[in-house]
Amino acid sequence: MKEIISYDGKSLEKFIVNLSYEKDLLGIRTDLISPLSEEIGEVFPEAPLLGLLKRRLTEVHIGHLRYYDEEKINYVDVGQDFLVFVFNKYTRWSKELKKIIHVFNALNKYVEVPNITKVVLTYVDIFKIDEENFNFNDYFTFPIFNNGPDWDIKFHDINIGIVPFEVRSEKEKRKTVIRLRSRPQEANKFVFSLETVGSIDDLIMQPESSVLEGYLEDCHDRIIDTFLTILTDQHKEDLDLIYD
Repeated sequence: MKEIISYDGKSLEKFIVNLSYEKDLLGIRTDLISPLSEEIGEVFPEAPLLGLLKRRLTEVHIGHLRYYDEEKINYVDVGQDFLVFVFNKYTRWSKELKKIIHVFNALNKYVEVPNITKVVLTYVDIFKIDEENFNFNDYFTFPIFNNGPDWDIKFHDINIGIVPFEVRSEKEKRKTVIRLRSRPQEANKFVFSLETVGSIDDLIMQPESSVLEGYLEDCHDRIIDTFLTILTDQHKEDLDLIYD
């Protein structure tokens, strides 16, 4: 398991885990709704008003349910064909992974979860850098240079996308994507949004937590490797970034 241990100059704005199903979730018995919410509530205790679509007197379809953590900052969305975790406040991957697996196991205990067809992890980081004496390549390893008058790059308006890793097989497609975009400037600072995405697509994965955990670990390891490669050594040092 690879993870960032300490990050005093924290830039992470959002971390998202998205699971897509082969088909919609089947109905859940009405007498199982409360125990399902209680188990999810062990890690996301703020339960929703149940947005359920009635199917029969003894069974309902799950609509869009959102469970928040105690601070109402992080949440999980349970939908008919997806399961999405959004962490706006992030601690460590090992801790958040346990929450993801806990919710997945709870759902799989009370609902017949279909095969999973896609796993996507996305880190969104925000970097605010002084305009004065700015040199892009002091911070990021993207090969961008001002080469003469035709390369007078305006760093308040850039949009870069790169696929540094993609492997296909008969069973799946594994891919890593990097997206670097400018955001509106703030008080003489350039603002950059960096999305690092790790995905496994074209899957037919049975809903087993041990298998899912392996896929999540693979995506996360690729994201961490890519993120650490994108930042220059000096930038990582300035951010007090410690990792293993």
